[in-house]
Amino acid sequence: MEPVSLSFVYRREDYVRAVRFYLRKSGALLFWLGLLLMIAVMLLVGVLFHLFGFTPMAAVLLALAGLVLIVDLTVYWVLPGLRFDRNPQLQEKRILHFSVEDIGIQGEQAAGLVPWSYQALWSSRTDYYLIQSRQDYLILPRDAFSSRGDQLRFEQIVQMANPEIRRKDW
Repeated sequence: MEPVSLSFVYRREDYVRAVRFYLRKSGALLFWLGLLLMIAVMLLVGVLFHLFGFTPMAAVLLALAGLVLIVDLTVYWVLPGLRFDRNPQLQEKRILHFSVEDIGIQGEQAAGLVPWSYQALWSSRTDYYLIQSRQDYLILPRDAFSSRGDQLRFEQIVQMANPEIRRKDW
């Protein structure tokens, strides 16, 4: 099968949006769990306050739930932008060549071949996500593909190179 080549530069706002999407959909972020924990703790603190007045245990529970919520919000709202700003390689032009054998990656500083070892391919309206692990993933903007035919060929190459890959369309 004929290889597919992409050339693109991540734009900060697109990269941040894509990472936030990944965090929401992958379950890597415990935001909803933190929010539910906060609600449960608030109910528990309310019951404790009603029965015993304001106790040190209620204060500790409230503080812990607040910390979980603050950490989740920081990971979701702040860290994607910081990662982009602090990683100059994300701001370079990238050229990727996808073939059934391997992935060729060329940047301004280095080039190399990466073997296929991805567990999942996600497709959203704006991006593809090649996922190796919960923390290791590659975001490919759909607008970097020159045509819909290239997108379909890319999907076929991924499937042929990784027969066990899980596919998810969002």
